[in-house]
Amino acid sequence: MLGASNDKLELVLPAAPPSVATARHALTAYAERCGWTDLWPIQTAVSEAVGNAVVHAYPTSANGSQVWISAELDRDGLLVAVEDEGTGMRPRVDSPGLGLGISLIERLTDRLVMEDRSQGGLRVELRFDREPHEAG
Repeated sequence: MLGASNDKLELVLPAAPPSVATARHALTAYAERCGWTDLWPIQTAVSEAVGNAVVHAYPTSANGSQVWISAELDRDGLLVAVEDEGTGMRPRVDSPGLGLGISLIERLTDRLVMEDRSQGGLRVELRFDREPHEAG
Protein backbone atom coordinates (compact mmCIF):
# COMPACT_ATOMS: atom_id res chain seq x y z
CA MET A 1 0.00 0.00 0.00
CA LEU A 2 1.47 3.34 -1.06
CA GLY A 3 0.59 6.79 0.16
CA ALA A 4 2.69 9.72 -0.96
CA SER A 5 2.65 13.47 -1.07
CA ASN A 6 5.33 16.10 -1.27
CA ASP A 7 5.13 16.39 2.51
CA LYS A 8 5.51 12.77 3.58
CA LEU A 9 5.80 9.28 2.16
CA GLU A 10 4.22 6.34 3.97
CA LEU A 11 4.40 2.70 2.93
CA VAL A 12 2.98 -0.42 4.50
CA LEU A 13 4.49 -3.46 2.83
CA PRO A 14 4.50 -7.20 3.44
CA ALA A 15 7.64 -8.51 5.13
CA ALA A 16 8.74 -10.22 1.92
CA PRO A 17 11.80 -9.83 -0.35
CA PRO A 18 9.97 -7.93 -3.15
CA SER A 19 9.23 -5.17 -0.62
CA VAL A 20 12.90 -4.19 -0.58
CA ALA A 21 12.75 -3.08 -4.22
CA THR A 22 9.32 -1.49 -3.76
CA ALA A 23 10.60 0.61 -0.85
CA ARG A 24 13.81 1.54 -2.68
CA HIS A 25 11.92 2.72 -5.77
CA ALA A 26 9.34 4.66 -3.74
CA LEU A 27 12.04 6.40 -1.66
CA THR A 28 14.03 7.21 -4.79
CA ALA A 29 10.98 8.83 -6.43
CA TYR A 30 10.15 10.74 -3.24
CA ALA A 31 13.72 12.04 -2.83
CA GLU A 32 13.82 13.09 -6.48
CA ARG A 33 10.51 14.99 -6.09
CA CYS A 34 12.06 16.74 -3.10
CA GLY A 35 15.02 17.83 -5.24
CA TRP A 36 17.56 15.30 -3.97
CA THR A 37 20.29 14.43 -6.48
CA ASP A 38 22.69 12.12 -4.57
CA LEU A 39 20.37 9.12 -4.45
CA TRP A 40 22.78 6.20 -4.06
CA PRO A 41 23.25 6.53 -0.26
CA ILE A 42 19.48 6.72 0.26
CA GLN A 43 18.77 3.79 -2.06
CA THR A 44 21.43 1.60 -0.49
CA ALA A 45 20.68 2.41 3.16
CA VAL A 46 16.91 1.97 2.69
CA SER A 47 17.44 -1.33 0.87
CA GLU A 48 19.61 -2.59 3.74
CA ALA A 49 17.19 -1.43 6.45
CA VAL A 50 14.13 -2.92 4.77
CA GLY A 51 16.07 -6.07 3.89
CA ASN A 52 17.07 -6.45 7.53
CA ALA A 53 13.43 -6.17 8.59
CA VAL A 54 12.37 -8.74 6.01
CA VAL A 55 15.14 -11.25 6.77
CA HIS A 56 15.80 -10.79 10.49
CA ALA A 57 12.67 -9.41 12.16
CA TYR A 58 10.53 -12.50 11.64
CA PRO A 59 12.85 -15.50 12.00
CA THR A 60 10.13 -18.16 12.22
CA SER A 61 7.44 -16.91 9.83
CA ALA A 62 6.71 -13.60 8.18
CA ASN A 63 3.24 -14.68 6.99
CA GLY A 64 0.97 -11.67 7.39
CA SER A 65 3.79 -9.56 8.85
CA GLN A 66 4.39 -6.03 7.67
CA VAL A 67 7.12 -3.41 7.41
CA TRP A 68 6.31 0.29 7.73
CA ILE A 69 8.42 2.86 5.93
CA SER A 70 8.01 6.60 6.18
CA ALA A 71 10.02 9.51 4.83
CA GLU A 72 9.78 13.20 5.45
CA LEU A 73 11.82 16.13 4.23
CA ASP A 74 12.43 18.87 6.75
CA ARG A 75 14.70 21.91 6.71
CA ASP A 76 17.68 19.82 7.84
CA GLY A 77 17.33 16.96 5.39
CA LEU A 78 15.55 13.68 4.86
CA LEU A 79 14.36 11.48 7.71
CA VAL A 80 13.44 7.88 6.87
CA ALA A 81 11.99 5.40 9.37
CA VAL A 82 11.70 1.63 8.88
CA GLU A 83 9.64 -0.25 11.47
CA ASP A 84 8.60 -3.83 12.07
CA GLU A 85 6.82 -5.90 14.70
CA GLY A 86 9.44 -8.60 14.81
CA THR A 87 11.81 -9.86 17.46
CA GLY A 88 13.75 -6.63 17.86
CA MET A 89 17.51 -6.26 17.90
CA ARG A 90 18.89 -9.57 19.17
CA PRO A 91 21.95 -11.62 18.35
CA ARG A 92 21.19 -14.61 16.13
CA VAL A 93 23.80 -17.27 15.49
CA ASP A 94 21.58 -18.75 12.77
CA SER A 95 21.28 -15.43 10.93
CA PRO A 96 21.94 -15.40 7.19
CA GLY A 97 24.28 -12.81 5.74
CA LEU A 98 27.61 -11.35 6.72
CA GLY A 99 26.33 -8.94 9.34
CA LEU A 100 27.55 -5.87 7.49
CA GLY A 101 24.20 -4.18 6.83
CA ILE A 102 24.05 -2.01 9.93
CA SER A 103 27.63 -0.78 9.56
CA LEU A 104 26.94 0.04 5.91
CA ILE A 105 23.79 1.96 6.85
CA GLU A 106 25.76 3.83 9.50
CA ARG A 107 28.40 4.86 6.96
CA LEU A 108 25.81 6.07 4.43
CA THR A 109 23.66 8.10 6.80
CA ASP A 110 24.38 11.23 8.78
CA ARG A 111 22.61 9.72 11.78
CA LEU A 112 21.32 6.24 12.58
CA VAL A 113 19.03 5.51 15.53
CA MET A 114 17.73 2.03 16.32
CA GLU A 115 15.24 1.53 19.10
CA ASP A 116 12.90 -1.15 20.32
CA ARG A 117 9.25 -0.27 19.80
CA SER A 118 7.01 -0.41 22.88
CA GLN A 119 4.56 -2.62 20.95
CA GLY A 120 7.35 -4.97 19.85
CA GLY A 121 9.76 -4.90 16.98
CA LEU A 122 12.31 -2.33 15.94
CA ARG A 123 12.31 1.23 14.62
CA VAL A 124 15.30 2.29 12.53
CA GLU A 125 15.67 6.01 11.79
CA LEU A 126 17.96 7.12 8.98
CA ARG A 127 18.90 10.80 8.67
CA PHE A 128 20.36 12.23 5.48
CA ASP A 129 21.46 15.84 5.86
CA ARG A 130 20.68 18.29 3.11
CA GLU A 131 23.05 18.10 0.23
CA PRO A 132 25.75 20.81 0.42
CA HIS A 133 24.57 22.71 -2.67
CA GLU A 134 21.06 22.97 -1.16
CA ALA A 135 22.14 24.41 2.18
CA GLY A 136 21.39 27.97 2.84
